[in-house]
Amino acid sequence: MMDRVRTSRRGFLAASAAVVATGRVIVSPRADQMYRLLVVVRAGQAGDVSPTAKLRTWGAWHEELRQLGYAEGQNLAVEVRAVGAAQVSTLAGEIVTMRPDAIFAPAQNIVALLKRAAVKVPIVTIAVDPVGSGLVTSLARPGGNITGLSLDAGLETIAKRIELLKTAAPGISRMAVLILKPYWNGRYDDIFRAAAGQLGVSVIGAPFTSPASEMQYRQVFAALSAAGADSLYVTPAPENFTHRRLIAELAVAARLPSLGFYPENAEAGGLLAYGPDVVDIFRRAVGYLDRILKGANPAEMPFQQPTKFDLVINLRTAKALGLGLPPGLLALADDVIE
Repeated sequence: MMDRVRTSRRGFLAASAAVVATGRVIVSPRADQMYRLLVVVRAGQAGDVSPTAKLRTWGAWHEELRQLGYAEGQNLAVEVRAVGAAQVSTLAGEIVTMRPDAIFAPAQNIVALLKRAAVKVPIVTIAVDPVGSGLVTSLARPGGNITGLSLDAGLETIAKRIELLKTAAPGISRMAVLILKPYWNGRYDDIFRAAAGQLGVSVIGAPFTSPASEMQYRQVFAALSAAGADSLYVTPAPENFTHRRLIAELAVAARLPSLGFYPENAEAGGLLAYGPDVVDIFRRAVGYLDRILKGANPAEMPFQQPTKFDLVINLRTAKALGLGLPPGLLALADDVIE
């Protein structure tokens, strides 16, 4: 990995806030009870859940469990299942026998299928659009057995990301969206077209299926290049995070300015990233699991939305693409990778 110089513009404030945040009161789990937690991820992602996988999100998730007094094998039993869409109905039947106390499933499409299969166990998820996708009836009062945290503060942030990409690369006019096929064929194609249309940008889909392989990504990029794409929007699908370095390399090779969701997208070589602190979201998801394990009702636990979004810019990639970024955009950045 290339060495980089990273300039933080809010490091001191973030550190100060962390000191305040640690002043919470922690009620330890009961020592005489074994809590059962089922973790459900998409096919091919079981290895990501391991504490030794070195993913910051899952590392923070495990650390938060320990901070709250949970220890696997002592008072907590964790079972991990990686499933594709076709396997969810089978898993739903197994859940009846497994009888977990709670489920953590940070994949919107998997949770939607669990809901369709009438799974009644409390579920904490991390989703992009919990209301629009039908997971919950409202953010304030989910009203069922599903709650959690949203990755976006409303779908209007899609337009904000496209605006940032257009500011960085004013000449773009045909943006490809790297997205899971079920989402593109659902309601999101119209949402992206409407958001991009406001900025004079047309949109083409670059859909892929899960689990995604390197070969599939290369095929998708070949197709979008043939379709005349001149820029790339990378959605927050877990597959796109796992393959972020490959995506960044393919985008630069195809001369596509790209915008991702996670800071790691820009760190891997993407041009821009604009999104919330996903590590913090995974930590807060554990807090929700903790409350449910102690008896809280998910129907009455509001679906949390992020309130702060960070912009990360990779200047090396800008130079490789021949882009001279405007000073106003650089001034907005929370982090600049040089």
